Amino acid sequence: MGVQIARLPYAHPHSGERYYLRMLLHKIRDGRSFEHLRTIDGVVHPTFKAACATLGLSDDYNEWNEALAEASTWASAKKLRNMYCTILMHSEFSMNRLIREELDYDFTSEQQLFDNLYASLNEDQLKAYDLIMESYTHNHGGLFFVYGSGGTGKVSAILLAEFGESNWIRMLSQFLIKNDSQSLMRLIDSVYPNLRNSYKNSTYLKECAILAPKNGDVDKLNDKMPSILLSQSRAYMSADTFCNTKGDISEGLCNGTRLVVTRIGDKVLKAKVITGSNIRDLVLIPHISLTPQSARTPFPIKRRQFPVKVAFAMTINKSQGQTLKNVGVYLPEPVFAHGQLYVALSRATSPVGLKILIVNRDNDPWNYTKNIVYREIFDSL
Repeated sequence: MGVQIARLPYAHPHSGERYYLRMLLHKIRDGRSFEHLRTIDGVVHPTFKAACATLGLSDDYNEWNEALAEASTWASAKKLRNMYCTILMHSEFSMNRLIREELDYDFTSEQQLFDNLYASLNEDQLKAYDLIMESYTHNHGGLFFVYGSGGTGKVSAILLAEFGESNWIRMLSQFLIKNDSQSLMRLIDSVYPNLRNSYKNSTYLKECAILAPKNGDVDKLNDKMPSILLSQSRAYMSADTFCNTKGDISEGLCNGTRLVVTRIGDKVLKAKVITGSNIRDLVLIPHISLTPQSARTPFPIKRRQFPVKVAFAMTINKSQGQTLKNVGVYLPEPVFAHGQLYVALSRATSPVGLKILIVNRDNDPWNYTKNIVYREIFDSL
């Protein structure tokens, strides 16, 4: 018979290794020893804090250095700058410290280093330097590539239906999927035909979505998708602390933007935007700090994580403004807000692409659902 810990005693964030040990006990399943808790991907770390940092659990500003270093091996200069701005916006005090460190340099020694390097430039290198600096000074921008064999000091640079009084509505049978034990899978297959062979196609993905009234319904659908794809998955851990962000609007990453992840790193995600004004753009997404606005807790809770979630399904409210070729409407219970049903049904560009799954109680007709209309709105019209 195994031994279980019913409750872990509280450890203050300033209590050192005790705090990080408690954090690891919450995150690592089947911990067998202290050494096992400190072992991450086969590497035994010297402290619990170091193990937490490797898992991305500690609020350590060095994570941003690691994220930038990781992305610098495959991302363009423009994307690195955009990600750096995202980090500045969402990392709170941590990056303020990093900025202070980056600005804390000896101007005299840096000027002397520049003078020595400039004096050592040969004629061709000097031409390249002058051309690049002229473009920068006059704000022309450009892409420069200096070709040369190994050891010559080459440089490459990138500059920058009908309604009754009861509010029940009858759906036409041509749009309906009858509720049974396999109905959810039939809905998915109708909206995402041949998904296993097409899930890497961004054009295919942006034209399909399943809509549901509540986040819980959406999560239920999205949790089924990885098992359908039969592809490798990776788990990332979030870091929660006590203490408002939305997204990098300049990059088109406002709340509700759909992406296709093209590269998964330790500290950075690379993704292609498939909806919105920045469609087809490639973006870099680091961890950011999120503080949910909730009146149910007497104190704010900050969570640092990748600000993304699986989005084969989304809430009806999130779908507003989108037009889709294939739309599935999943109604495990009736909609709860005025106009939601209309929004869901009107996302499809053609009746051929609309499918509806209604999960009613046993004594309710299978082809009816309740619509919410506040008729008081129309009284004064």
